Amino acid sequence: MGLVLYFFSPGPGPVIEPAPPTPVQPVPIQPDPPEPAQRLYPDMPAVERVEYYPLPEPSRRWMLYAALALLSLLATMGYGVHLHRARKVPEDRPAQFNKGAPRHFSLAGVGGPRAPLLDDETLDQLADSMGYFRSERPGRRVDAGASVAATVRNLGIPRIVFQRQKQVRALLVLEDRFAEHLAWNTMAAELARGMAPRGVPVIHGHYEGAPDPFRLEDGTVVHLEDLEDRRRGILVLVFSDRWPGHGEGRAHFALERLARWPMVAWLRFEGGSGRCEVGSVKFEIPIPTFPATPEGIRAAIGGFLTERAHDSAHDSRPPPGDAHDGRYDRRNTAPGAARLDARLEQLLGDALPWARDCALLQPIPPGLADALRREFYPHLPPERLGRLFALPDTRHTPSGLRFSAPVLDVLRGGFEARHPPRKRVYPPSLSGSLSKESSKAIERDSDNDSDAGTGPPRRPFMPTPPSQEAIRAFIGKALDKARPTLAEGEAPGLAYLKWEMAKERLRLDAGEAGNDLARLAELEKSPLGPALVADLEERPPRHLPANPKARQRLASLPGNPLRLRKLKAFPLTRPQKALAAALVLCCVGFAGKGVVDWRGARGEGPVDNFEIVSELVGELPLADIRLERRIGDDWEIVGDRDRGGWLPENTDHRLVLYGNGHRTIREFTTRAGQGTRLHMARRDEWADCREERREIGLTVVRCGADGHGVDWGKRPLPKAAGANPNTDPRHRPVGVRSSPQPTILERGAPGKDAIASTAGRAGLQAGKMSFRQGLAEPGARDGKTSSRRGSRKPASRDGNTRLTVALELSDRENVENPTLTALGEALWKTGRLDLLYRVRPTESGAWELERVFEEMETDLAPWIKSSRLLWWRAAGALPWSSRQGMPGPSAREGEKQGMPGPGARDGKQQEFPEFARTVALPVESEAAWRGALAEVFGSEMADKEAIAATVLVFQTFRDRLRDGGLGPGMMVLPAGKFMMGSPEGEEGRDSNEGPRHPVRIPEPFALGMTEVTVTAFRGFVEGTGYRTSAEQGDGCYGWTGSSWERDKKQHWRNPGFEQGGDHPVACVDWHDAVAYAEWLSGQTGEDYRLPTEAEWEYAARAGTDTPFSTGECIHTDQANYAGNHDYAGCGARTGVYRGKTVPAGSLPANPWGLHGMHGNVWEWTADCWHGDYENAPEDGRAWGGEDGGDCGWRVDRGGSWGSGPRVLRSANRYRFRTNGASGYVGFRLARAL
Repeated sequence: MGLVLYFFSPGPGPVIEPAPPTPVQPVPIQPDPPEPAQRLYPDMPAVERVEYYPLPEPSRRWMLYAALALLSLLATMGYGVHLHRARKVPEDRPAQFNKGAPRHFSLAGVGGPRAPLLDDETLDQLADSMGYFRSERPGRRVDAGASVAATVRNLGIPRIVFQRQKQVRALLVLEDRFAEHLAWNTMAAELARGMAPRGVPVIHGHYEGAPDPFRLEDGTVVHLEDLEDRRRGILVLVFSDRWPGHGEGRAHFALERLARWPMVAWLRFEGGSGRCEVGSVKFEIPIPTFPATPEGIRAAIGGFLTERAHDSAHDSRPPPGDAHDGRYDRRNTAPGAARLDARLEQLLGDALPWARDCALLQPIPPGLADALRREFYPHLPPERLGRLFALPDTRHTPSGLRFSAPVLDVLRGGFEARHPPRKRVYPPSLSGSLSKESSKAIERDSDNDSDAGTGPPRRPFMPTPPSQEAIRAFIGKALDKARPTLAEGEAPGLAYLKWEMAKERLRLDAGEAGNDLARLAELEKSPLGPALVADLEERPPRHLPANPKARQRLASLPGNPLRLRKLKAFPLTRPQKALAAALVLCCVGFAGKGVVDWRGARGEGPVDNFEIVSELVGELPLADIRLERRIGDDWEIVGDRDRGGWLPENTDHRLVLYGNGHRTIREFTTRAGQGTRLHMARRDEWADCREERREIGLTVVRCGADGHGVDWGKRPLPKAAGANPNTDPRHRPVGVRSSPQPTILERGAPGKDAIASTAGRAGLQAGKMSFRQGLAEPGARDGKTSSRRGSRKPASRDGNTRLTVALELSDRENVENPTLTALGEALWKTGRLDLLYRVRPTESGAWELERVFEEMETDLAPWIKSSRLLWWRAAGALPWSSRQGMPGPSAREGEKQGMPGPGARDGKQQEFPEFARTVALPVESEAAWRGALAEVFGSEMADKEAIAATVLVFQTFRDRLRDGGLGPGMMVLPAGKFMMGSPEGEEGRDSNEGPRHPVRIPEPFALGMTEVTVTAFRGFVEGTGYRTSAEQGDGCYGWTGSSWERDKKQHWRNPGFEQGGDHPVACVDWHDAVAYAEWLSGQTGEDYRLPTEAEWEYAARAGTDTPFSTGECIHTDQANYAGNHDYAGCGARTGVYRGKTVPAGSLPANPWGLHGMHGNVWEWTADCWHGDYENAPEDGRAWGGEDGGDCGWRVDRGGSWGSGPRVLRSANRYRFRTNGASGYVGFRLARAL
């Protein structure tokens, strides 16, 4: 084992020497970046900590009532809409129809043909009963018996007698053409048509008045004498409803001839007696009379079966003494003869229920009436139709039977009442022994007796009448069967509309509950409307529909045939009113309960989710606390929450606390369901001397390079760190650049006391007192102040804290300017500078002045309106287009560069925040700015008169009014000389513009940068109650195109066109302008007035000698005028005509920073009117009434929005009466310095 291990063990490997150790490079210890210099703000209010605490869960019971109130409100609104629609009276459209479709529809075909009065069985029986007879003519057969008898009688002489021929009897049917009942009783025609096919010879004729002669169907006239030889074989049946009575002789002879016929019968319609009246003679007719019924015909023909027809004929004549009851005599059925209902019952008998059913549809076709009889009254014979014809005043029209209105009303009333039928009651002794067949026979006999007119009718047995619904359904079904054909998709024709009208009228008469007559109203607006209205006038419905829409549709028919009250809207019913009131009460009740519970929920616990806890809360004024909320990337001030309250949940907020010229900021976020409590305390706050806000190109400097101005609170730099050029302001390059002359001066108080002493200023002194001890507290309540470290001393007469703030517009190249650096250090060394804002363009090259000014206003919120701003800029710091709204005299420099003067950009001014005093420092040389600093700081120790005498030209200011507001913006203009008037060669020159002469303005003066605005003039009117002459009734002048006319409705509040508060005031006369100047002088303590004509032209020219301050031409983007005119072909015609004023200052200013000197409104001046400049003063004073001046007219300058460009020239003159207000005229003010 040892050998194996020896031979197979690996040998010694190569010896690997360890690599030498890698030398470790010493890592140089980077020194900590030097701590930037800081400034101490002692005793600052700050948020020590933020505490979140749970909020009690508020009661949400009010939400239930709110939901119920909302539901009730929605239900109320919905029900209100429903009521509005329900109250609306329907307006129907006319029914559409096809003019080319069939136009005629008749009710005559409804119900089909009626049943024949003579059925086939009856006709067969009658034909069989006619039989044969032996005629007088001999036949071919010999009568043996008669021949023997004849031979005997002939004394043995043979005599052959032939048998008489056997012939079929013929039938002569005569109808009275004037019989009214032929319209329904067609029995004669049916008899004639039915007997001929059955082998009976028939002669069918009609007569008029008397049966002799008569006329056949083919028109042949036949006399009875023509048939004398055949009368033994002819059965004569005369159908009539009266006896002949057209002539006494003719009637008498006709009856005599007719009576000689062996077989003759008179078939009387409706029955009757055998008594005839011919004239005044009464006689009995020897002709048997039968009723014109199937039974009467059977009786008449059956009586003539033998040769002795006249002996065995059935004579139905009444006894001679019986009077005719006149049951079917229409002359005795007038409605006034007796009670109509009883009369109708007497006339109709057992047909009364059937007649009531027929009254549902008018006119009732005979076929439909007969169909009703067959369906519901099969026990009635067909001839009962005659009783319907016999009703009083019934008319037979082509469409059917039309009952009279009284009869129709009675029948329909009976149909609605539907009295149960009375059954015949038999005596007990007889009723038990009568069989069913016997009872029917008795009823039939009684019915026949009644028809025959043999006595008063007896009420037969009648079955139970059908229901009203069954009758209406049957008639409706019959109408449906008669409906005209209508192809799918085809518009109906007039025939179809007529059918619909019949249906709708049936529904109206039936009084259907759900029928609103919508289709009937549409049909009324069609060509069928007059017929429908006429039908309603003739046959009004028995009962008006209960449906309100149906009633209003009937009331809207032309002529209002039913005399219904027409409504503009349907009145609300009591249930509707009750339901609406209930919904409103529910809505109000739930809402009230919800509000009460919501208020109770707010009072149950601390709903407020924000509060500040500290003893400083009562000590700090409201001006020193600002609460803001994040809106996107910006912060918005939250009002009325500086001490606590409710804030939106899950929202970022910050609390800004001001004190000692500085601010502290603490951001926090509110949480849902939790309250936020901020604990505040005082502490010393260190702030970097230099703070960069690169996103807006702003550097905030709080102390100088050597600690000047903050020696009491300067934290020294660490000795080991050395100087850092990025953080130590002492390491800056040196260079010199030029800058324009000073530009702005603003005064903080009215009068010559505007610039007050700044004792207690924001330049803090080391070791003496804190900021809050040395300055008055802004917004101190009741004029009292308190401090933990001592009493406070007010800094100025008005109790406002004053700071000194500097603003530097640095070079675009972001290079330190040595002149500007030296200026800043000099300010720090004075010990009176509190903050320095250095502005440069951002990395994109844009100037964010608007955001910079917002930062300044946020940093200095409590003190900005009582503090002082010193500002300057490098020569190339800001391009002119971005400097719009920045006041200054450097417009000349911009004009030389071809750039527009200062003005609005995008309709918005970029102006400094409203400091009490704003001073521009010249930086063209060190001597210039040092002299300006000496003037600024040295003047604070001088007397007030010396301060007031210090005037810098091209400065702007706004005097403060006694009520705390600010006066108009004014520009200080220098003294100087100019040539007044226009040269003789100037285009558009008027003679009153010469002679041109030199004028010297001896002293500087201030002129309004814009015209006096509507808002400024409103302050004067509201403060004094002043009324302009236009308001007192004189009105305002306007140009009508041909003359000036006064409109008494126009004044400065309504000049005839739309104006905003920033527009120049118009419609004020010269006296109104003077009154405003006097009021402003009293408010400020300064001398405000109207400018003289020389001062106005001096300011308008602004150092130029051209027609306009803009040069040889002007454009509508430079002035507001009528751009549809041109000037000297320069291109002033732009086509832009605004037709009204534009906001003051909205258009570019002239080289001296004055807006609106050309156009917009004419401007009043102090000078009286002179026709030219002869003997005009040359010292710039106002030219009065001397030298022929007319002071009833005053000079106006500048042109207006309605003027052409020629009138806008600097030298142009115009005049207005002093009491003449115009919508084209305003004014601006001047002020003495």
